[in-house]
Amino acid sequence: MMNTVERFLSNQYKDQAKYFENTKIDDELFVFDNPVSQRTEDGSASYLTAPLRGLLAVLCVLGAMAGALFHLQDEERRLFSNIPLRYRTILSFLCVWVSALNIAVVALLSLWASGLYALTFREILNTLLFSLCTTAFAVLLQEICCKIGVYATMIPALITAMSFLCPVFFNLRSARAVSLLFPPTYYIHGSYHGKYLLYMCAYTLSCLLLAYFLRLLKGRKA
Repeated sequence: MMNTVERFLSNQYKDQAKYFENTKIDDELFVFDNPVSQRTEDGSASYLTAPLRGLLAVLCVLGAMAGALFHLQDEERRLFSNIPLRYRTILSFLCVWVSALNIAVVALLSLWASGLYALTFREILNTLLFSLCTTAFAVLLQEICCKIGVYATMIPALITAMSFLCPVFFNLRSARAVSLLFPPTYYIHGSYHGKYLLYMCAYTLSCLLLAYFLRLLKGRKA
């Protein structure tokens, strides 16, 4: 009985070996590709293989908030006291955007230099919108905090929160709603889903309007 089973298995393996030897495979079994060509429903594969974009996004927000700190310092020195109150939010936005845009351009060139991403029109548009988005976020925080000390204290906590809640290293589905409060989420998703570019525009406009009305409200109370 055992000899019969052994002969059967031996003949089966020989038939399989003969089949694989006669089968011609034109394509490679393993293909190494870069993250820019990966397209998934939620982009999770790209977060795991290339966290560079997420880290640069967090650094861009940090740069925008640093610019807002310097602008707060100028406001405390009353350098803009002659500017009408209704124009000061726009002035804050333009001043902070100078630093945010410079850092965003450096981030874009860093992505290109890494060889993982190409300088496509969509990539440039995503970077430009992100610089506006981070600026609006920083200006809104400036209006909420009002003082340099409070703003500076919030920066480490916000950077830590963005690093874990936003899809920098991994995509936490349970924290997706909370991650939409921070600009890096829109920038990272915007690289793979066009609708997030529109979401980023709406987010920027919402932050600006909130900052504007907060400025007017504080001016009336003063």
